[in-house]
Amino acid sequence: MSIKEANILHYGSISLIEEPCRCAHLAAMDIAKKSGCLLSYDPNLRLPLWPSAEAARDGIMSIWNQSDITKISEEEITFLTGGDDPYDDDVVLKKLSHPNLKLLLEFKGRVGDVKVEAVDTTGAGDAFIAGILNILASYPNL
Repeated sequence: MSIKEANILHYGSISLIEEPCRCAHLAAMDIAKKSGCLLSYDPNLRLPLWPSAEAARDGIMSIWNQSDITKISEEEITFLTGGDDPYDDDVVLKKLSHPNLKLLLEFKGRVGDVKVEAVDTTGAGDAFIAGILNILASYPNL
């Protein structure tokens, strides 16, 4: 399947850090949008990969207003709003919503758990968003 045949393009911000990956990322977004795809964005904040925190914020926000769906964590909310309380929904929505946004998935708070020894939590958020996007792709009229 090519981008032109897909109905959702999901991406993160890490590919925006360096060329030529950045240009390829932006081109894929442009092709997907022109083809009628929904754009799904996970900023996936990884500060050590960026030259600086300012470069990370600028890079992440450089494509912020283009997404239809955005998944964001508590840590990312605090970082991108300049330290605002991630639990203040009015502030979060005021600062992070934009005209293209159809769905903002905020990961914040805690849920009671079963005590286990975690081996690796890598991909937990990715698995969650994959499930959500699968449902949206399977039922486009939701």
